Amino acid sequence: MDFAKSKWLRPTFVLLLLLSNPCLGDGAAPRLSIIIDDIGQDRAVGRRAIALPFPAAIAVLPFLPASTELARAAHENGKEVLLHQPMENLARTPLGPGGLTLAMERAEIITALGSAIDSVPHCVGVSNHTGSLLTQEPLQMGWVMSELDRRGLYFIDSRTTHHTVALTAAELEAVPVLRRDVFLDNQRTEQYLTSALERAVEHASQHGYAVIVAHPYDATLTFLESRVRELHNIEIVPPSKLLPNPGVRELVRRGERERLLVEFWWGHADPEGSEISP
Repeated sequence: MDFAKSKWLRPTFVLLLLLSNPCLGDGAAPRLSIIIDDIGQDRAVGRRAIALPFPAAIAVLPFLPASTELARAAHENGKEVLLHQPMENLARTPLGPGGLTLAMERAEIITALGSAIDSVPHCVGVSNHTGSLLTQEPLQMGWVMSELDRRGLYFIDSRTTHHTVALTAAELEAVPVLRRDVFLDNQRTEQYLTSALERAVEHASQHGYAVIVAHPYDATLTFLESRVRELHNIEIVPPSKLLPNPGVRELVRRGERERLLVEFWWGHADPEGSEISP
């Protein structure tokens, strides 16, 4: 489907297709998925993140000195591996190798994204690194999602801007998709980390699950090593366990319905939606 020509750009009403979500079954414990971003530069830090005593997902930046090694180590330790794909941001901060920009044509984006995916062994999904500019663009995000659909990968919208269209682009290209609910460590104090974890647990209790994005800072890893095991009646799962019912994919693919999850980017400010540093 050509996302740039899809129905959401027309002045018609939006259908919110709320098909059964495996996370919201009766009697099921609320679930948290914790993603550790920015892995690949430092081997020791990466291996510490991989050793976290719960099924954290490890989001690996492409083409860094330890990216391939740490992706393999994460997989060997039972952790889900994501490509943490650099995308152009409003602050124009450097993207590092493999970044996607608005100046790139479709073929360039597909080639760069494919090379980045291939560089991260055992990759089962992709999340955006920065991207507060690129994730606002329906055309480019449609190109990204078409490649993920071809490869059978899911997408995590890090939500570095509340104007993101990534969820809609993913649904229209039949790509399984989740969105970040809480940034754990915008500040690295015990008080902030505790508050952020509490917000995530509250969100999970209300909605069945929550997706946390964290970073391999010493304070963050120390906090996670000790505090997550104190959680009660919460299940920690990899992102793939939170993905929607597979029936959504077929409905979208056949063009029968569109699942346009826009409540957080149409006219709603997001207090956590600001760009975070790489």
